[in-house]
Amino acid sequence: MPSPTASVSLDEYLLAMAQTRIADMTQAEFVGLTDRLRLDPALIERNIAFIPEAYARNFVCRTPQFELLVLCWEPGHRTTVHDHAGSLNFIRVHRGELTSRLFEKAPETGLAVASEERLAPPDHTSVDRPEIHQLANTSRDRVVTVHVYAPPLTQLTVYDVETGSTRSLPLRYTVVDDLA
Repeated sequence: MPSPTASVSLDEYLLAMAQTRIADMTQAEFVGLTDRLRLDPALIERNIAFIPEAYARNFVCRTPQFELLVLCWEPGHRTTVHDHAGSLNFIRVHRGELTSRLFEKAPETGLAVASEERLAPPDHTSVDRPEIHQLANTSRDRVVTVHVYAPPLTQLTVYDVETGSTRSLPLRYTVVDDLA
């Protein structure tokens, strides 16, 4: 296992995650390790691909323990309000400014925004298993973010903000497929 303060390469991260039982990993442990992950900027740049219809989920790598994606956001692109159906999530801003909103269940009114933050490089945020959130590019510029999900994200629980009702949405690597 790498030193708790030293940066880790992708190879070291793969090894550390392979030695971890993800179901027992806390958000703090996940963030502590993933925050030290240092990716070659060329790896991120090779995986940047924008699409006009919605934000793009571009595959980098996947193991049984985690997956690594580069997400690309045109101005105005946003996610649904969702949780990760049991996966931990770490998000680092590579380029641009990302808006991150956390929601809480509100009696009689569905969901309410509990907090909102704007993130720019090299800022990061994370989402714990039960947290409900939304990401958005509220700027005028393109945004590129790096996401790590543990275990790999195969579905979302999508929330109706007004009623709090939910539906399950399977995911693939480009969200355009999910909107079809």
